[in-house]
Amino acid sequence: MDFNKDIKDVRFNVNLSTVLIIYRQYKNYFLPFAIIVASLVVLFIILIPQVQGVLTAKEEEKRETQKLTELKNSYNNLSAMNEATLGQNVDSLERALPSTKDFAGIINSISSNAVKAGVSVGNFEFSVGDLSKSQEGVAFPTIAISLNVSGSPKSTLEFIKNLYESVPIAEITSMKLSGESTSLKVQFYYKANSQISLKNNTAITQFNKNETALIAKINKWAESVIAGSLPIAIGSEGEVATESSRANPFQ
Repeated sequence: MDFNKDIKDVRFNVNLSTVLIIYRQYKNYFLPFAIIVASLVVLFIILIPQVQGVLTAKEEEKRETQKLTELKNSYNNLSAMNEATLGQNVDSLERALPSTKDFAGIINSISSNAVKAGVSVGNFEFSVGDLSKSQEGVAFPTIAISLNVSGSPKSTLEFIKNLYESVPIAEITSMKLSGESTSLKVQFYYKANSQISLKNNTAITQFNKNETALIAKINKWAESVIAGSLPIAIGSEGEVATESSRANPFQ
């Protein structure tokens, strides 16, 4: 007789009996418990990812709708712009702050404003440095000019005022008045165009009130400069002279 085998059989029968007793006692709870477990599995494995997917799709739809609205607004703004007016504005802004050293524009501004103010401009000199290089580390590089103006103090002040309100943009850094002769040091500004990279989502907007007023003012300045108002020739050693200021007109 195998005593160990008999003990194992007894234990098995006891365990089986215990399970059957527990089952009979709690069998009414097994089905609800199984349903709850299955529901939790469905919730975490199926429903929650689906809900997250729906929320993500909603956010994506919102972003795409916003992009579409911005594109429509940009299209409407472009359609509302007058091409001729826009071209004139760009030309005036370029003349006000040239992308290169605009010697012709500077000479024309000095000549035009001298004619309007009734003053005579003598010889003047550019201080330009290396023509092929811009001033590194300077936000707005300048071209310095020293010039002599002959005329009454009132006419000279009118010339300076006109110079400030014309293109290219200028700044008087020094002024020495002696009777009807005035020595001026003037800086004319320019700035190289920066590289612009437009993206598909870049919004195109209308100019605001301040920008529109500034463009209108610069257009007025540009219109005030009379092209070719006074013949000017460039002499040796960077010296520039008007014909009216030369002792010999055939020089």
